[in-house]
Amino acid sequence: MTATLISLISLFLSGFIMNLGHGLNNILVPTRLSSEGISADSIGLVMAMFSVGLLLGGLYARRLLIRVGHIRLYAASAALGAMSILVCFLWLNEWVWGAMRIIIGFSIAATNIVADGWLSERATSKTRSRILATNQTVVLSAMFLGSFLINFGEVNQAELYIIAGLLFCGGLLPIAMSRVSAPEVDDTPRMPLFDLSKTSPVGVMSVLMCGLLLGSMLSMLAVYAESKGISGVNLSMLIGSAIMGGFALQFPVGYLADRFDRRSVMLLIVLVSMVLIALVPFSVELDLFIATLILVGLSSGIMAALYPLGVSETFDRLQQNQMTAAMGTMMIIYAIGGTLGPTAAGFIMENAGDNYFFAMLAILHAVFALFIFYRSKVRPSIPVDQQEAFVPQGQPVWSVPISIPGPNTPTPHRKSAPLLKPRWIWPPTIRNWPSTWLC
Repeated sequence: MTATLISLISLFLSGFIMNLGHGLNNILVPTRLSSEGISADSIGLVMAMFSVGLLLGGLYARRLLIRVGHIRLYAASAALGAMSILVCFLWLNEWVWGAMRIIIGFSIAATNIVADGWLSERATSKTRSRILATNQTVVLSAMFLGSFLINFGEVNQAELYIIAGLLFCGGLLPIAMSRVSAPEVDDTPRMPLFDLSKTSPVGVMSVLMCGLLLGSMLSMLAVYAESKGISGVNLSMLIGSAIMGGFALQFPVGYLADRFDRRSVMLLIVLVSMVLIALVPFSVELDLFIATLILVGLSSGIMAALYPLGVSETFDRLQQNQMTAAMGTMMIIYAIGGTLGPTAAGFIMENAGDNYFFAMLAILHAVFALFIFYRSKVRPSIPVDQQEAFVPQGQPVWSVPISIPGPNTPTPHRKSAPLLKPRWIWPPTIRNWPSTWLC
């Protein structure tokens, strides 16, 4: 395991550096627009364009990967990301910034495709969970630290944009100089959306809700915080709590999802998140900052867990040879949610008030909870002993997921394959930190 992680260290380092810039850019864009007096609905629309870029990346970046290869696509995507950040400083215009958000979304999608290719090639059934967890820790810790870089300059000055651009450029160096050979590309067609929705309505809706809820939270939380006078290091801590909550809760949710009925777990955590998110405005008004950090972190963690829960719920009802095709479609569903969520949140904040942002999120939770309850009555759940193992994930990666067997792993029928049914040993990665984790 250690040798495998060492062979991937250049990929992890590239991802860490680039996501430092991505984390800085994610807080820089809404903060700058808010400071310039741009309306909340316009900010929401600009932020939503990132998911449009992710969608375009998921649809077309693989074609570029087949044409030019992993290294060239990674380098081109890093350059596009850096250019989009620098252009935002040169022209303060909502249309220009929206276009740049599309470009950087495409850039992140393309770099994720490249990274996932290496991870999938190196992973085996025994190392897959730890490699994935290592990668997610690298990405999320970089985005968490990147949110604090906003304190190194003023949002309307050039320094922060230059720093973010330099980080995107610097991120391509370790992987460009790596001697590890690039893996082959498996161009698998996506499953039709209608077929996937018919197969697993709850799984598809869970992925869509993750895009709606988490996309809204990460895009508009900074705008809400600025309106309440939260700025500087406190703003970075608030955004950071949302990011790290998305990783920390993967393990306890996964533990529950592997031992109890998955829909029941999903319904329970959605109801808990609904209560937590509804309490955030009250904790802000009462100036209980620590309580606000906890509420935001827990609710964001639950929102992030809806994606792997939706994937697991869907995989429970698919054959092994359908999983790869289904993932491509689920990425599109997530991107649709990530586009609609910030747009709707910005419109509501502009026309109804900032506090209604959290009311909108709570209502979406309630709607999803009712849908889960309804589907549980209409169609029985998969027995616990036949469920696919929950695999913790952060934001979606835009190609074949690492939870699907790669070229080094046998691929027997799903229901008869013991390699696809490992039980969750709490926690599967943390208990091996001293010897196998490099981050």
